[in-house]
Amino acid sequence: MQPRLRIMSPDSTDAPATNPHSRWQLVRLILSEYLQSQRILIEWGSAIAVPFLLIRDSTNAHTMMATWSLYTILLALYTTSVLADIAEQPFQIQRLLAVQSRRTYISAYLIAAIIIVMSSYVIMMTLSFFVAPIAHPSPMVLVVSIPCMCLLISVVAALMLMLTPLVASTQQRIVVLLIITIPLSWNIIGPAVLRVIGPNYTSLMAGVTTLWGILLWPTLHLYTTTITPKIDYVMLAVLLFHVVLLSIFIRQIIVWFNKKSLTIA
Repeated sequence: MQPRLRIMSPDSTDAPATNPHSRWQLVRLILSEYLQSQRILIEWGSAIAVPFLLIRDSTNAHTMMATWSLYTILLALYTTSVLADIAEQPFQIQRLLAVQSRRTYISAYLIAAIIIVMSSYVIMMTLSFFVAPIAHPSPMVLVVSIPCMCLLISVVAALMLMLTPLVASTQQRIVVLLIITIPLSWNIIGPAVLRVIGPNYTSLMAGVTTLWGILLWPTLHLYTTTITPKIDYVMLAVLLFHVVLLSIFIRQIIVWFNKKSLTIA
């Protein structure tokens, strides 16, 4: 059954001033409004604070890049959730009528989130060079690590968008969270389950543990590559895996968003 939009009479005080008609027009409008609302001060302010508070006088490039990666992952989670809240506001959804495509609408907010996070990443890297020049990685290391970071940010932002009420139902979010948290906490859950089911299932539990490790390894390797990049076939395979994973996430976001009941005020 095709999802329908419930259309209510617009309020002139809340209605957007302009309605874009393409994905990139919508992206530019989202970014412009984000700047005008001064929400960007949180991302850019934190990007300025991190070098001075956490990286200042550092002499270790590995530590500096690890700080960059952790900060950027957390920022991607925050920015995507904020933009998802904005996209869910009824007067914002009016623009869906202009672009006439739910895929265009939801993908524009995902692209905007990635751009905002990447801009903060660039600000942080630039300032880090001035506050801790000794620890700054070589240009070749940066060239290799930036594509990995872009892909990691995109995957994290897509996953966060998938977990927002704008896209997923409560049941869908629970399923996705279980898929994520069980492997991450298996070192705690596994022994507890083994104590309940008994030692006869030790081999089965070992197999499950190996399976979780295989599932987590590509993403852990991608994160490691953003800190200590190394060009080899393994890196290329991990990048290809995450391109496919990102495509799956985006497809699932579009499928779930197409089924959402939206109200346009």
